[in-house]
Amino acid sequence: MWEFSVVATTLSVIAIAFTARNYWWTRYAAVRENQAKLRADLKDRLHPFDFWRLEKTLNQLHSRSPSTSIEEDLRKLGEYISFHKDEFVAPTPDQLQILADTIETTRRMYDATRQPPTSDRVLDAAYEANEREELTKQFKRLRAEVRVVLLGLTQIQKKVLSTRQQIRLFKELRN
Repeated sequence: MWEFSVVATTLSVIAIAFTARNYWWTRYAAVRENQAKLRADLKDRLHPFDFWRLEKTLNQLHSRSPSTSIEEDLRKLGEYISFHKDEFVAPTPDQLQILADTIETTRRMYDATRQPPTSDRVLDAAYEANEREELTKQFKRLRAEVRVVLLGLTQIQKKVLSTRQQIRLFKELRN
């Protein structure tokens, strides 16, 4: 007879656990849905930028300065991330701010190379090569950070992770 009470108690505990889990799941469903849309939009912006614009720019930097359209693309992406960073749970606003700062630094470095030189340093044979080398380093750093974000967004999309686990995916976005 006592076996029935043990089974009933066990089933009750399991039912309470499922109830708590379902309550939590439905309570945060709107947040998950909103975050999924935001992450998809961010991924849709970063993916073509990484695999088309950054690759093309890095290839151009081997022999010449890239076209001026990259500056506009950097500005637009930086503004988008700066305006929408506070809406994200993972990556955190601080992590997205690091990415936005890297984009802004890259844009400023690129803009500085587009300005006409005001000294005789332009007569140095290695002047343009040195500038391209510095730009290449900065664009590679930007590409690495963009790929960290893209990889993290892909991992979140593939499987259910807790908020801490999601934030941990972007830990490489630190100064």
